Amino acid sequence: MKRKCIYCGIEKPISDFSLEHIFPASLGGALCDMRFKTDYVCQRCNSICGIWVDAPVIRNWFSQNYDFDSAREFVDLKNGSTLPLMYMGIFEELSCEDKVCELWLGPCGDTIYHFRNKADERYDSIVGGDFIDIKKNPGIAYLFITTDNMDWAKTVLFSFKEQFKYSKRIACNLSVNGDLSDSDFFDSPSEDENRMIEKLKLYRGQQHKTQFSTQIGFEQRFLCKVALGVGYNLFGDDYIQSNYALELRKGLWEKDVDKRSQLKIRGTSFNYEENDLTKLICYKSAHLISLLSVGKFLSLGLCLNGKIFSQIAISDDNQFWKNNNEFSDGIVYLVFPQIKEFIGPIDMPSYLAHKTENDFKIKEIEIIENKRVPFDKLPPFRSKNYNKK
Repeated sequence: MKRKCIYCGIEKPISDFSLEHIFPASLGGALCDMRFKTDYVCQRCNSICGIWVDAPVIRNWFSQNYDFDSAREFVDLKNGSTLPLMYMGIFEELSCEDKVCELWLGPCGDTIYHFRNKADERYDSIVGGDFIDIKKNPGIAYLFITTDNMDWAKTVLFSFKEQFKYSKRIACNLSVNGDLSDSDFFDSPSEDENRMIEKLKLYRGQQHKTQFSTQIGFEQRFLCKVALGVGYNLFGDDYIQSNYALELRKGLWEKDVDKRSQLKIRGTSFNYEENDLTKLICYKSAHLISLLSVGKFLSLGLCLNGKIFSQIAISDDNQFWKNNNEFSDGIVYLVFPQIKEFIGPIDMPSYLAHKTENDFKIKEIEIIENKRVPFDKLPPFRSKNYNKK
């Protein structure tokens, strides 16, 4: 048996297909319902989209650091949380022709230097470079921890290990005690690596000049992919052959940003500035997906980490949803990947009432709110006796 891939439009054997997370798994897509997943995408398209469409959105400088902010809202110091790290960029002073030194910050402002192979320039805007090659050539990560609070130290170590799971991990100023062991997190340094530790110590307390790259219009192909996949799940084969869906497919595969701008696709680029609309729609520390009928268009709204907002039309033919009333008022989905929670669909009037009215609350969202930890209620990173080493 054969079927057509909704992304490339080519008919292929069913064995060539795999589960595609229309909303990426690393953003919490695995938590979402089947409206945001499909097995009508071939393995080739799945792989290509993962590298060149999803990764520029998931692994860019802004997203990485907003992930850090969002996850810290739900930190669990008692059990030790794993938090994303903050990416500062390439530290040119310690980089060379074939090696780069990335500068990262841990949950307590800990300093991390990661040395890896220089990737193909196509990966310049992707945090961490070639994330496929990094599994084979993971490099070396050096950690200077900046907390003497054991609970915070757990979170730092768990986070460091998760980010650099494939790398050789070196402790520069730490000997773990309590219920943790050095061998759980670190490798023994070689003589060369001990010399590098001494060199890195010279940068302690010094300003680090870093740089990062970003790709113009990187979100456009991603938005086309999400709109196309959700549109197919909603409306089926007739939709995927519609003129507007064919434009979305062109937008998904067109690499030239100027040519993409000529396509007849309705939508907005990522907006990083807070305004009245984002204040009303976006939800703090969550990814939000909304579906709303506006005239002849079905609009998909996307807000990442409660900060980055965009919209794209799924279709310009309201005949596809004329008998579906849920889109007239709109529906909302919330994804909290840091605590593995997914809520939705919520009708938009109820969602907006929850945000704006004190006497109306949605129980599922209230439960999430009770899991937040105000930062001023957490213990300090450092005691009065902290000795920076």
